[in-house]
Amino acid sequence: MKGQDLIDKLERQMQAPSPEAAQTNGHATSRAAKSTSGSAAPSDEAVIEKCRGAENAPKFADLFDHGDTSTNGGDASGADFALIGILKFYTQDPDQLERLMRRSRLMRPKWDEKRAGRSWLRYSIDNALKDVGEVYDWSKERGTAARPIKKNAARAANEASGLADLPYIGKSAKSTSDEPRALKLVRFAGRPAPKAREFVIPDLIPRYHPTTLYGWGGTAKSLIAVLLAMSVAGGRKKFFDRDVTVNGPVLYVDFELDADEQHRRVTQLAVGLGIEVPEDLLYVTALGVRTHEAIAFALDVCEEHGAVLAVLDSLGPAMVGDMAAAKDVIEFHNSYIAPFREGGVTPILIDHQARQQAGEGYQSKGAFGSAYKEHLSRSLIQVEAGDRSAEQGTLNVRLRHKKTNFGALCDPFDVALEFSGDEISASVRELTSSDRAQEATLNARDRVLAALEDSPAYPDELVEFTGLARSTIKNEVNKLKKAGRVEATGEVKGQMEEVRLADSRTRPIKEKSTKSTTDTSTVAGFFANPPDWLPGSLEKYRENPEQHIKPLCTAVAAVVLGDGLCWEEVREEVESELAKLADSPAPMRSGTHTG
Repeated sequence: MKGQDLIDKLERQMQAPSPEAAQTNGHATSRAAKSTSGSAAPSDEAVIEKCRGAENAPKFADLFDHGDTSTNGGDASGADFALIGILKFYTQDPDQLERLMRRSRLMRPKWDEKRAGRSWLRYSIDNALKDVGEVYDWSKERGTAARPIKKNAARAANEASGLADLPYIGKSAKSTSDEPRALKLVRFAGRPAPKAREFVIPDLIPRYHPTTLYGWGGTAKSLIAVLLAMSVAGGRKKFFDRDVTVNGPVLYVDFELDADEQHRRVTQLAVGLGIEVPEDLLYVTALGVRTHEAIAFALDVCEEHGAVLAVLDSLGPAMVGDMAAAKDVIEFHNSYIAPFREGGVTPILIDHQARQQAGEGYQSKGAFGSAYKEHLSRSLIQVEAGDRSAEQGTLNVRLRHKKTNFGALCDPFDVALEFSGDEISASVRELTSSDRAQEATLNARDRVLAALEDSPAYPDELVEFTGLARSTIKNEVNKLKKAGRVEATGEVKGQMEEVRLADSRTRPIKEKSTKSTTDTSTVAGFFANPPDWLPGSLEKYRENPEQHIKPLCTAVAAVVLGDGLCWEEVREEVESELAKLADSPAPMRSGTHTG
């Protein structure tokens, strides 16, 4: 080897990365991930070129070239993670990722803010690299066509850090085996009767199942979570006037703040509650720690101390993978949340809310990212900030139960927070009638009734008060009139009739005569003057009462209340009238109305 050939060889040796620092794409870095077998490092331009030629090139162009965050709900942080997610398929070098990100139109001053001893951008990149997932095989760039390499998410992350494989899916925290959990066939027949379902807070927080508490920034959702943790750990029997049915050690896993800051909050809340800081309130900060390490530690702590509840605050920094991708969210829940349930611990997840777009209401928004975040939680509680006063140190927040898989939805309620010196106090404030009228978690009938509590109203005013559609208002008012809950005032505006809540004290007393039997606004009046079809329906009912009681009550409710869905409301009275008919020797005769 002579001349230029020797010079070229020496140059290649000098430029080659050291074996100890070889990264996936060939860059020298302490965060090595040996996945491309020493392939040459792609240049920044090569990475960009690959992104522009990929299937998701339009999304890349929107983010990189235009800084368009609309596909991420207007959330700039979500857009950052989305772009990092695209780029990390082609390079896992954090330095190169940072260079590329700073070339994008998404760049903003927030990226240089300090977060856990580094810039916010580097913090975000490090979080994204916790789960490498699929990566581009640059070693095939010369010769055969390049192809993606599918890797186990935990294995890829651990190769980068030198840690053992994460043993979560279907296994205990102590396990180090890669074998999947053995499946077991179950026959329900012959099994003992299942135990009654347990709740930490009846209807609101089911035991062992994940509950998500989410809201926009500044809604005090973390403060609410700390109050819950202190109530359960401190042996308290109430949480905002709701019963606490499970008490015991609680672990608070914090991915956002440190022990000093949370200790300050806990101390202030303890003063407000008039208690000592609970001995069983356990805390760990996971700032700057990989998620799988934090969860492994948390599971060990829960097992050692017999924790009954674990709060993860918050899901954004803890998330491994793309929170907008269903498969990543499902994998995250299976790998990191399910093990808590296996250990007998109820997980409480704190999450951020998607940003509102023009024309959208706060109540309609869900947690940021894939809908599977909500699908995989068994209870969803939205937190919304209301009135606040910096001078008086007050903040009102509303807790809105948006979803439950077990039991009934709880009515929304307000919490009044007061910040004064070394104390934070919290008290429950029931919703006003105007508040209830605008609550989308309540049914339309209750919202119309709430809107009429203060004063009579015309239909267009009810639309404004409740936010319901005009057709819905019309239908509900007609049903309420038939049920005797609402009546006309006699005032008319154009073609609109003003209505008010019917007051039983001002209704005329009906004479006890045969004339009253023509009134079908009551079940008794309905049976006293039955429609032509009722005798036939009663014959069907007598053939199989258990099977036909619901259809019969549905038909009666449709006439009496104007809504067949309210059949349960009339069932007791219907059965009473049926009992009277059974005791009467005279056959039922149909009346004049046709129902």
